[in-house]
Amino acid sequence: MDLIEKILTNTATKSEKVQHAELLNDENYKTDFEAYQKIWTASGETLNEFGKDKSIAWKKVAFRTVNNINQGHKQSKSIIIPWLKYAAMALFLISGSMFWYLNSKSNVELSYHSDNHVKEIQLADGSMVWLNRNSSLEVLEGYNGEERKVNLKGEAFFKIAKNPQKPFLITCKNTMTEVLGTSFNIDSEEQSENVEINVATGIVSFTCHKWYWIDESKKLIAGESCRYSETSGLTKRKNVTDNYLAWKTKHIKFDNSKIEDVCKVLTNVYGQNISCSGKKLDEVKFTAVFKNKQLDDIIEIIAFSIDANVVKNDHQIKFEIK
Repeated sequence: MDLIEKILTNTATKSEKVQHAELLNDENYKTDFEAYQKIWTASGETLNEFGKDKSIAWKKVAFRTVNNINQGHKQSKSIIIPWLKYAAMALFLISGSMFWYLNSKSNVELSYHSDNHVKEIQLADGSMVWLNRNSSLEVLEGYNGEERKVNLKGEAFFKIAKNPQKPFLITCKNTMTEVLGTSFNIDSEEQSENVEINVATGIVSFTCHKWYWIDESKKLIAGESCRYSETSGLTKRKNVTDNYLAWKTKHIKFDNSKIEDVCKVLTNVYGQNISCSGKKLDEVKFTAVFKNKQLDDIIEIIAFSIDANVVKNDHQIKFEIK
């Protein structure tokens, strides 16, 4: 196998080339070499677009993948040919990962940052993006070309102008979202690699890069959400909260919600650190609907409802439950 690799990568010495020529008279060696040569040729056709150096590197990965699969087995026609399907599968996954990497590394054409306020952005194709506080969006080079590519850090709501000929691709941490025309919210947690998407309209493809060249994808429709975590990959479900867009709409709904969850939602919507303390917090529940209410009014209503004192300090608000 080492000799075949050197022949295919043009790194064989003169003596090794002579050895290869002699071994071609052996039927088993000839069968193995021709099978790997087919894999090599196919990988070259698929990966050539990524550049000569990258192509060579990834071809070696593909070669070693198949080599490891067959290690310890007698190399014969009856064994090597069935393994071609596994080589083809490995090649497909490798080429997909190369695309993933190159997509996120394109040059930045425009960049936006929201600071401490929600920022509304209209892109060149008419697509609308609302950035939540302390979030950023990078529009990548060639946006008006065959694909519309952006990078997201933080949280944003997208309303994408429909164009079947130009997919819209969003890279966010270890995930990629692909759409043609729809609306959805993406939220990446600041202190982790977790990313969550909630679909408002249309259909979305949500993909995560799991390990090495293995990716996992989910198709989502309106009313569905999907969460990515490093430990469990993708978890698809129905939207379990009415508040994923509250930071944008200021429409908030609590239905027998735990007070800790109430604090988390208000923190995200109003950009202030809101917390609670007291015994048996799990037993403290709150129900209400707020539409475009001032935070001070909401805090007053909650404190009265759950019988809590309110302590304010700079940008921190704390419910002290009696």
